[in-house]
Amino acid sequence: MRVRHQLILSVSDDPAGEEGEFLRSGNLPAISSDGFTASASGRFYAPPDQTTVGLSFGDVEQGAGCYVEGLGTFDVTINGSAHLTIQSIQGGAKGKMFFEGRVSSLAVASTVPGVAVTGAYTVWGNTPEIDP
Repeated sequence: MRVRHQLILSVSDDPAGEEGEFLRSGNLPAISSDGFTASASGRFYAPPDQTTVGLSFGDVEQGAGCYVEGLGTFDVTINGSAHLTIQSIQGGAKGKMFFEGRVSSLAVASTVPGVAVTGAYTVWGNTPEIDP
């Protein structure tokens, strides 16, 4: 299985993008890894009562990274204790989170009472039975 990602982020003070506050070259190489054997992905629904919803890892037993996106304001919990609140911006743009590192669990919860959140996620890693 191949996982490939590339991050190009540019924040500038001018429309031409020449007065940069934070710039990464568009020529940075994409990162590819062929060492993973399992992945799981799907859609999620975080109910308006703020119930925490665990996301399925399927066959992934040793997570190596994840990506979560959703519409609304919601908490993402990684490994049972690391919390991050994600809030979509106006205009319908989704809130997004990319994490590369050990992942043993992943959960989401709406943070606004009475408002549900919908989104999608993927997690990748290894299955110990295949990769001792």
